[in-house]
Amino acid sequence: MPLGTPLSKFIYDIGEGGTNGRDIKAVQTGGPSGGCIPAEMFDTPVDYETLAQLGSIMGSGGMVVMDEDNLHGGRRPLLHRVHPL
Repeated sequence: MPLGTPLSKFIYDIGEGGTNGRDIKAVQTGGPSGGCIPAEMFDTPVDYETLAQLGSIMGSGGMVVMDEDNLHGGRRPLLHRVHPL
């Protein structure tokens, strides 16, 4: 995917969204050093500068997509690094 592609394209078009009808709540970009971006910001273009402005990073380009069943424990506090809940 080219730089500037919205997060939503990665999550819903390529990743096909949540499984079993679950709503996607956030995506973590950049691996463990990156940040979590909440669903309200999925129109964000994926590029180095924009992710950095949000407090996240591109890293190797990996993403962890979270729904209501796996947004708990150690990941939930990461959302505060980008967007207060």
